[in-house]
Amino acid sequence: MARDPAPRDSAAGASSRAADRRSAAAQWLSGHPWVPAVTVLALVGGIAALLALSLSGSSTSTVASGPSVGVGSSSLGKILVDGRGMTLYTYGHDKRNASVCTDVCARVWPPATVAGAPTAGAGVSGARLKRIERSDHRSQLVYGGHPLYTFSEDTRRGQMGGEGFLGVWFAISPAGRAVKRPGSAAPSAGY
Repeated sequence: MARDPAPRDSAAGASSRAADRRSAAAQWLSGHPWVPAVTVLALVGGIAALLALSLSGSSTSTVASGPSVGVGSSSLGKILVDGRGMTLYTYGHDKRNASVCTDVCARVWPPATVAGAPTAGAGVSGARLKRIERSDHRSQLVYGGHPLYTFSEDTRRGQMGGEGFLGVWFAISPAGRAVKRPGSAAPSAGY
């Protein structure tokens, strides 16, 4: 009994149609030589934009201009803020003038860093404002012996999302003391 050649013919027909589509696309591209270049340019531009966005969201809070540390108003009273107006926090496990927040901790709680000498805004004691060198060789702001941090979830001025977190993260007052919300865990005795 002879086999029906139809399946082979339909497979050959499908292959032929695919080849026709490829050759039609190739003919169209040959008439538009700029398309591959534009495609590559768009791809490179997209990658560059993503890279720029990822670098702008880096885990540092370096201040470009103005005072390194200023005073802001909050529901807890006067607190220290960085040059962008973001709440500054202390970490209860730090030692005097020494940060122990590194790696993952420093990604969630970016150290408040400064290039050059720190500057004090109105209401900030210049005598209490110092800087220390971190293990990653960046200069971190310190106030009254407390290394200072921002909180990665605070995205706008005046936010205090890290206040009282785990009973060890607190905003800091211009007097150099940790402040707390009523009913939150007491700040550690620290140093």
